[in-house]
Amino acid sequence: LIQALREKKRIVVIVGAGISAEAGIPTFDSMSIVTKNVFNIHMYRNDNDTKKLNEMFSQMYNRAQAASPTQFHHVLAAIAKEGRLHRLYTQNIDGLDTQLASLKTQIPLSSNKPWPRTIQLHGDLKTVMCGANPLHLSHFNPALFASEPLGPRCTECKVNKRTGKVPVVRPRVWLYQDWNYPDDKAITTIKEKDLQQKVDLVVVAGTALKIDSAQRLARDMCKTVRENGGTAVWINLKAPAQKLDFFDVVIVGSCEIVARHVS
Repeated sequence: LIQALREKKRIVVIVGAGISAEAGIPTFDSMSIVTKNVFNIHMYRNDNDTKKLNEMFSQMYNRAQAASPTQFHHVLAAIAKEGRLHRLYTQNIDGLDTQLASLKTQIPLSSNKPWPRTIQLHGDLKTVMCGANPLHLSHFNPALFASEPLGPRCTECKVNKRTGKVPVVRPRVWLYQDWNYPDDKAITTIKEKDLQQKVDLVVVAGTALKIDSAQRLARDMCKTVRENGGTAVWINLKAPAQKLDFFDVVIVGSCEIVARHVS
């Protein structure tokens, strides 16, 4: 694996919260059931739930702001600088990866080329969007969410004639049961194009692949790379579930330890 990460020419990496754990960002598995249930678009249906969700986002934002990219992030950035990282698909919303220059992304994501090196499958916590117009974007400001717990007002919108109110903004992240995530179409297009590329190494790191869409992406990408004579690798603290039988190499251990060896 170390040799492959140093030498392969067209690499795709699919990551989850495990690669940010060393930076102090909790993984989904470490959260309580109550916290996990909050990650649902239905939380915006009533004021009390909306306040609870926005409070959690503010806490997550503050934690992400205090964190720094891990060694694994820096290894990915180095591979990208060398032109060998074809794509990074990240399920993380902390933005630790995209703050590194060679891993920059694009918000909103376009369905047309050129595409960024990093594809944020679940969005970016540091960006907020208008509930009425998802193209109205601004930076997350915890002070504004503290003063307006139901969400700050969009500064680009006018008063809605029907409701008599200005629409509010919310973090631009994917939540469970959210069927209208703005980047869905572009992500699907990019995935389909990447599956046609002659990738020679796929690395799935720091994720148990419990979310169906991420699992399908990993399965399809691993199948493609193996058909091309490449290698599919798993790196996580836990072994893959039995149904995830599409890896050539399974490393049960820390992403950071792997990154230090590669460095």
